[in-house]
Amino acid sequence: CILAHMRLDADTLIAALLHDVIEDTDYSKDDITEKFGRTVAELVDGVTKLSHSSDKEYNKAASFRKILQATLQDPRVIIVKLADRYHNMTTLDALRPDKRARIAQETFDVFVPMARIVGMNEMADNLEHLCYQNLDLDMYNDVQAALLHTKPKRCEYQSKWEQNLADLLQDNQIAGRIKKKNNNIELLRHFVKNDIDLQELTHSHAFEIILQSIADCDRLADILRDSFQVLHYEDHIRRPLPGGNQSLMMRLKGEQTTLSLTIQTELMRKAARFGVVLGENAPQACRSAIQASMQSLNVLIDGECAKTTFSDLLDYLHQEKIHVYTPHGHLHELPQGATAVDFAYAASLFLGNHAVGTKINGESKPLSTPLISGQVVEIITDVLATPNPDWLSFINTQKARRALQNILRDQDIEEQRLVGQQALNRALKLFNHSIQDLTEADWLNVLQWRHIDSKDRLFEQIAVGDLLPQLVANHIYALDQDSSEHSDRLIQGTEGIDVKYAHCCNPVLG
Repeated sequence: CILAHMRLDADTLIAALLHDVIEDTDYSKDDITEKFGRTVAELVDGVTKLSHSSDKEYNKAASFRKILQATLQDPRVIIVKLADRYHNMTTLDALRPDKRARIAQETFDVFVPMARIVGMNEMADNLEHLCYQNLDLDMYNDVQAALLHTKPKRCEYQSKWEQNLADLLQDNQIAGRIKKKNNNIELLRHFVKNDIDLQELTHSHAFEIILQSIADCDRLADILRDSFQVLHYEDHIRRPLPGGNQSLMMRLKGEQTTLSLTIQTELMRKAARFGVVLGENAPQACRSAIQASMQSLNVLIDGECAKTTFSDLLDYLHQEKIHVYTPHGHLHELPQGATAVDFAYAASLFLGNHAVGTKINGESKPLSTPLISGQVVEIITDVLATPNPDWLSFINTQKARRALQNILRDQDIEEQRLVGQQALNRALKLFNHSIQDLTEADWLNVLQWRHIDSKDRLFEQIAVGDLLPQLVANHIYALDQDSSEHSDRLIQGTEGIDVKYAHCCNPVLG
């Protein structure tokens, strides 16, 4: 019954009913294939845990890697797995407290954010609610008691707000409906983060306003700005949340209360609840966001080390994300703080390896520029250009870092030494020095610090990305000079167009 209301296909529902068969019975994947078909068998196998090793942590990591790989092949795998985990979370009372807490923490760390990036926010909310209940029962009971104690007064305020909003729609001839929103999970979340106290919590109310068009959503937001004091506003119609969740979110100040509003169309509301479940029936923004997340997840898979995959997955699930676009409208998901170089490598290896500049929303910017959700990013390339090792000091994604290090390592040894020397010279200029200024004592200091025996080896380490030239310069001069005065631009040459041509394109001395 967990999935029954989602109108899923028969194969998914059958797989959900059979999800434990391979793991808990003598029936095999082949048996399921023979009886129910290959699709059902693949879905069931995708959610079946691995237990081949005596190392429990390895089995856990390998199982998550398997689920991730299966989900990338067929997103219905994660739907079945989330339903399975929700059922498990509702039956934790029978377990020991330590095991209950372990499962709840794992759910909070992995399955709640996973549900959100595939757009299944209703499932994520239900799981998160159960996590709080099982991780800190005293806190959970305190919040529930406060909400219960103030329920009569809260209902009174809610009725007034609902009528005021209904009158506002009618007076402005905007067709739509208003729905009271159970915001207990948001209140619990804020309470856990210590950014709301119990009294403030009990004076907070939430509504969904479902309208017929985006134009109506924008118009209502303008009217609300003129009618109330707006404490907070976010436009997630143009900048969807992970999972493609679209809405206008507003928090208004009222007499002794605050009001949180989610303004969206009916299709947006449905997509925010079910996400990937809707398949091709979801809005384009939702499908694009989920597809971008799937591409990000695909990069995480390490075929040789399951524990690395699981560690990278945890990092990915809990990092803030941005959505940026190519000039043709293709969406890319990147971690907050990602730069134009990260975007270039996310788009293609060619763009990353030959990037010389970028335009962000039509304006020329340095390649080191951090990106913001909703921006349109164009990468300017030159086929003669090669990556700059200085980029390693500001790129933020593993994909860009690995690609850059791979190509730097492919350079011949003489090229590496020249590139490393040039990079160190640029870093030294931040301290108003150059390589020619370094004394024998300076070189000896650096070589001993790095436990190497030659300048060439130092240049090679810089060239392939094993050592940032800024660290070398800082090691030599930080004690002599306060480097804070140079913090306005750590990387020389990143203003406007940033280019390093291959050694063969440089003039030959003599």
